[in-house]
Amino acid sequence: MSQNNTEKEIAEIRKIEDVVRTKLSIPDYQRPYKWSVKHIAQLLNDLYFHFENGKKVYRVGSVVIHTYTGKDENGESKTKFDIVDGQQRLISLSLILFLLSNDNTFPLLSEKLSHSISADNLIKNKVAVEQFIRDRVQDKQEFATYILETCEFVYIELGDIDEAFQFFDAQNARGKSLAPYDLLKAYHLRELKADKETIYQCVENWEQAVEAEIADLKEIISETLFRLRRWSKYQSAELFTNKELDTFKGANPDQNYPYISYQLASFNLYKMYQAFPMLIDRRFSEMSFQSTQPIVNGELFFRYIEHYRKCYLFLFDKRNGYLNENGVINGLSGGLLDFIDSYPGAYRVGDRYIKNLFKCLVILYYDKFGKDKLIQATEKIFKWCYRIRLMQGRVYYRTVENEVYSPNSLFSHLIRSDNSREFLEFIIDEYNIEFDGDNKTGLVSLLKGSEVK
Repeated sequence: MSQNNTEKEIAEIRKIEDVVRTKLSIPDYQRPYKWSVKHIAQLLNDLYFHFENGKKVYRVGSVVIHTYTGKDENGESKTKFDIVDGQQRLISLSLILFLLSNDNTFPLLSEKLSHSISADNLIKNKVAVEQFIRDRVQDKQEFATYILETCEFVYIELGDIDEAFQFFDAQNARGKSLAPYDLLKAYHLRELKADKETIYQCVENWEQAVEAEIADLKEIISETLFRLRRWSKYQSAELFTNKELDTFKGANPDQNYPYISYQLASFNLYKMYQAFPMLIDRRFSEMSFQSTQPIVNGELFFRYIEHYRKCYLFLFDKRNGYLNENGVINGLSGGLLDFIDSYPGAYRVGDRYIKNLFKCLVILYYDKFGKDKLIQATEKIFKWCYRIRLMQGRVYYRTVENEVYSPNSLFSHLIRSDNSREFLEFIIDEYNIEFDGDNKTGLVSLLKGSEVK
């Protein structure tokens, strides 16, 4: 769908009726409808309190709308109004007004909500609103009229999508700040030239990853891929904020760059394998990625993120991850993953930085060499990373990053290594123990043989 920005910019107070009667659209990049019974009950209580106390004007919040000229189903030009911010309140108000007035003409009621999460929450909230109306509302039509004609929104309408998202970000920064990956999702969906099924699958995978128990987007993007990509360029990577979004932006697939051709070739071989598995080499049953590779915008970005979620789960899932079942170090009773989460002091900020470094390097090794000598490599990585804990009385983020940047670091050696044998030839230099000399953490005994003095 082509989008032509309009020049119109509006910022004003509007009655709720003016907003909910507008033909608003929920764009593909929007998150599911996630308001719980608690959220909608709070909105109802606030509205009814002001209704009962003199029908005072009540401002519900703000909405941000991106308006542009698009195409309808018949290919004809029409002005469209996409919800950038305020989706949760708008859907909730439409539901409340429908149940109060039995008026099903509110445009958002006819919008298709693709996510299963949205449908589940709507059903639960419908029951909660019906219960509230039965218990407290004496005149449903009067209450509906009050909401429509007296209550208000701060209405922001912008013709430039980037400005709309910047405004959205600024608004959210006053409360719970918007995660950078929310803006990445919107950016790459705008660049995605694919059928609706592909778009839906990309969005569905993304939303499942937002709040996943393990390998959520914060863990994969902010704490793993962001750091690997920045470290490979000797750039600081402590925090992934909206200022560093360019780390995950690249070129469009139709640009004639050799590295894009390489990634598209890999993608096409993968699709051919899916269609003709008996004719194509099994190595192409999965797409090939490298954590530090240039980004290709759109679908390949979403596949890139999903690939590393799968890698992370394969390696670090405590239920059935490869390292949980195979990652045993001499002298350690039980799994390595359990140990690094639970040894005395593992909760300290510095120790968490070291654990993150360990996981990043394991991912980077697996990226290059797969399962070849993975257990031996994991032990080498563990001993190199956790020696930092013994060498330093205090561990700061900069402590870890200085180790990474050293030309003789294990990170640099891994980048240079062409095979697993070469990687395992790395020798850990001798070091003095400045912390935990009495082995309360258990690290000293585990790291023996790692050139501890």
